[in-house]
Amino acid sequence: MPELPEVETVKNALVGLLLNQTIEDVFVFREKNIKPSLKEFLSIKGERVSSLSRKGKYLIFHLTNDKVLIGHLRMEGKFFFRESEEFDKFDLIVMKLSNGFYFCYNDVRKFGGLSLYHESDYLTASPLAKLGKEPWDIEKEELHSLLQAKKKTPIKAAIMDQSVLAGLGNIYADETLLAAKIDPREEAKDITVEECERILIESRRILEEAIELGGSTIKSYHPQKGVDGMMQNRLYAYGHKNEDCPRCGFPMHRIEVGGRGTTYCPRCQKRKKYPFTILLTGPIHSGKSTAASFFASKGYSLIDCDQIVKELYTKKDVLKSVKGILGKKAVSKGVLNKQFVREKLGKDRNAKKKLEAYLYPLVKQEVLKRLEAIGPKQKALVEVQILPGSGLEDIGDYNLVILSSKESQKERLRLEGKPAEALLALNKDWPERKARLLSSQIVFNTYPEKEISEKLEELTYLFD
Repeated sequence: MPELPEVETVKNALVGLLLNQTIEDVFVFREKNIKPSLKEFLSIKGERVSSLSRKGKYLIFHLTNDKVLIGHLRMEGKFFFRESEEFDKFDLIVMKLSNGFYFCYNDVRKFGGLSLYHESDYLTASPLAKLGKEPWDIEKEELHSLLQAKKKTPIKAAIMDQSVLAGLGNIYADETLLAAKIDPREEAKDITVEECERILIESRRILEEAIELGGSTIKSYHPQKGVDGMMQNRLYAYGHKNEDCPRCGFPMHRIEVGGRGTTYCPRCQKRKKYPFTILLTGPIHSGKSTAASFFASKGYSLIDCDQIVKELYTKKDVLKSVKGILGKKAVSKGVLNKQFVREKLGKDRNAKKKLEAYLYPLVKQEVLKRLEAIGPKQKALVEVQILPGSGLEDIGDYNLVILSSKESQKERLRLEGKPAEALLALNKDWPERKARLLSSQIVFNTYPEKEISEKLEELTYLFD
């Protein structure tokens, strides 16, 4: 979605061919992309474009006779000038100008559009009334006060909230927080006045640079036909998952914050309450326990999610809920009926999903509690059987996936005197593809060919 620099660049590109032009005719090919109504919208015919301005991510066309058009490009919106009536199928709104050009609003996704308001009240009657101030117009104390009201909202989501700070989106929020050395998951209420000052200083600098370079052409944004923005060449966070941080060299990490992909540096953007945290995952019998012991020897505090689940199953309220989800037989004499539960979950996928939806938030809550107890000056490793979909994906600063061939697993189980085929069958539904996508590093355990500790020892940046 175009952010403040992209919209400012589009505005500047439009001025030359729009300013002082009269709208001689109007064609609306999709009424859902205009407001308030077709009849009212067509009243712009005969008006002249007196000026263009911008607020946040909104583009504003000031017309004669107290009329204002407000546009939002949303995901894929673009403006084109065409020399004839050979319109594109995604040209949703077209205006014929007195200079002979056709001014077209084109939108493949059809999410954006144009809305008509009055010059006398468009700042209070339109979506602009809900916009906060832009980074240049707000003081650190005012931003701090607004963030206090957002309480537990992650700081990235808070500064992307257009009622708090207008103009920042996913790209420039990542860049701003990296430059300001603030973890994107920090709760808004915990951001200090001094950190607010850093956010404003860095966001202003980055936005100004982006405007100068014509914005970021990541996918489909183009300020003019055939022209790319160049700011994407100066981005240091957004889109740089697993690449070295330009400041410290540590691998950049990607998580989701507020439903948006977020890339940050775990070393430069340290959390205030929690330690640097590795999430360790892998199939059963891949060597996770050996890896966990190795990290413990390096000073990492260990948290085992399987152990947390076992502890939860001893609590009366949890057992009551499990019984409600899986049926009365799930609990016998106040104790979890493991055999019944195992068979039930193996046959009933819906029941499995319901149980996971109940348990995962409890596990996450307990993991966060234990991480906070460990403290920000330490390091921790959280061992989790299944990372994708567990709700823990945004907790770690580094996702380490241990994989092993079936031959290695069978050999290890044989040496331990365990039934290999039966145990390896438990890996049938392990989501390897999703785990790979979330990984910061994949380590292949080739035991007994090479001890896994030798391979982990090569990840020197995890032991600094």
